[in-house]
Amino acid sequence: MHWNHRVVKHVSKYIHEEEEIVEDTYQICEVYYNGKDIPTGYCEASVVSETIEGLQEEVERFKRAIAQPILNADTDFTGDYNDDEEDEDETTE
Repeated sequence: MHWNHRVVKHVSKYIHEEEEIVEDTYQICEVYYNGKDIPTGYCEASVVSETIEGLQEEVERFKRAIAQPILNADTDFTGDYNDDEEDEDETTE
């Protein structure tokens, strides 16, 4: 399994004054992949580090995430970490 930062689109639907409202929001998330490089899950990314250099590395990861195609939270994740192949050691980008 490996992970990287990616932009994930979330679609929210709600009713306001009897009208359905659809809003898209975008988050930079940590996206996790199985051994076949298929996105299986994600969590919100946070910017925390023990050093300024560490924060700079996180910002660079976020910049790379924005340059990648956007993933859709509702359709692009399998949730299946078992892919019948042995995963390599966990790595980051």
